[in-house]
Amino acid sequence: MIDINSDLVFDRLVDLDISKGADFDKIPPIFLQNCSPTLSLPLSFIYQTSLNVGIFPAIWKLFIVTPLFKDGKRSDVSNYRPISGLSCIAKVLESIVTDRIFASFKNTISENQYGFFSGRSCQTNLCIYNEFISTALDDALQVDSVYFDFKKAFDRVDHDILLQKLRFYGVCGSLLSWLDSYLRNRVQYVKFGQTLSKEITVYSGVPQGSHLGPVLFLIFVNDLSFVFEQCHYLFFADDLKVFRRITNENDCALLQSEVSNLYTWCRNNNMTLNSDKCKVISFSRKRHPLDVVYQINGAPIHRVELINDLGIIFDSGLRFISHIDNIIAKGFKMAGFIMRQCWQFKNVEVLKTMYYALVRSHLEYCCVVWAPLYQVHIKRLERVQSRFMNFLLYKLNIDRSMLSYSDRLSLLGLDSLDLRRSKLTLVFGHKILNNLMDCSDLLFLLNFRVPCRLTRQTNYFSVNQSRTDIGRNSPVNHIMNSFNQFLPHDFNIKCSTLTFKNKIGHFIDDGAV
Repeated sequence: MIDINSDLVFDRLVDLDISKGADFDKIPPIFLQNCSPTLSLPLSFIYQTSLNVGIFPAIWKLFIVTPLFKDGKRSDVSNYRPISGLSCIAKVLESIVTDRIFASFKNTISENQYGFFSGRSCQTNLCIYNEFISTALDDALQVDSVYFDFKKAFDRVDHDILLQKLRFYGVCGSLLSWLDSYLRNRVQYVKFGQTLSKEITVYSGVPQGSHLGPVLFLIFVNDLSFVFEQCHYLFFADDLKVFRRITNENDCALLQSEVSNLYTWCRNNNMTLNSDKCKVISFSRKRHPLDVVYQINGAPIHRVELINDLGIIFDSGLRFISHIDNIIAKGFKMAGFIMRQCWQFKNVEVLKTMYYALVRSHLEYCCVVWAPLYQVHIKRLERVQSRFMNFLLYKLNIDRSMLSYSDRLSLLGLDSLDLRRSKLTLVFGHKILNNLMDCSDLLFLLNFRVPCRLTRQTNYFSVNQSRTDIGRNSPVNHIMNSFNQFLPHDFNIKCSTLTFKNKIGHFIDDGAV
């Protein structure tokens, strides 16, 4: 039973995002926030009554769908994602129910699911993945990975099957009836521009844009963890990759059997795999890796040499050269855009803020995963920042010809990108060590140094010995090396993240690049 009181509702109303507009019921969040002292009590009665009788009000099941373009041709309807504009009053109730359900299912949802999960992220997902591949390649082994794409995954969730799974996990009584009522007989209108479609009844799926929808989807796909017994797998919401070390054809057969098991699961759960978008990639340092054709229901899976995984481009040699090329090109493009469109701007701090948001964010996204090892790539990345700094110095009427790169950085109050990657790596490691990230797999891989006798060596970790540059630059080794290199042995790593960020700058020497 979920108990709702006026204080809880008041807190949710006060925290509403007032920048958003009204939806189908024409009640904007700013109205609810401003009237929260008056509305919290009657709304708490309505919410509690709804949960007690197990009925989600029909008026709250009317919503407007806005098509959000993903990629491909804009003229193709299938290239749009439907985002539901839900009643703000209903979303407050959803947020309360979502917190209670998530708290109950937190230990039930697979540890390999990284989407919509507090403390887990794209970065933790990719670090685990990269560490597995790096270790295998360092051992001169091959890794085959199959990437799966579910067709309209959120929209094809079968309500009957979902409710059956909720019942299996122990949800019952009025809460199960309420969830049944929440899912069924939803009515949507599609809005394109100023045009509104006719009424459409929705018979499957969970609302995208809702609080409760993502949690219900995680519960729906959670039993996939029982499908994969012979291979490793990682989820990010509906993005799934299955991978295995390959030493012989028997390993390939085991991976193929897992692909077949997934197809069977999809058929039993009324889900569909988009075979055209499923990909397989082999990671190997061998000249002639084992090349096997994997199939989905008899259809061969397309083999690639590059794969975009959660925004990071992985290549078959795990060098990340294509990813670095891509973000450098994107960085120069966005920097050029700012310089052209903001040529008349006088305030350098405004230009720096735009650079942080539109350029540097791309250059640093998940940098713990792909951090460059060689100076040639480090210098190429710095050139993006160097070009923008020249633009800022021109705005300040400062002659840059006599200034070194480090002098220009100091003058503008910036850090080199290489230095920032070191700081971001340390902060990432700090969050893992202080349980601020829900990623026990990464914590398990950190080798704490516990000497049997007192020595002069003061390193935090014993770094894994590696045969190759790939192994030496794996995420876990990169984290451990950063701690050993930059932090003194008496540094208190149990401090808050903000304190840690403020202190680590004192221990890192920013040399000229």
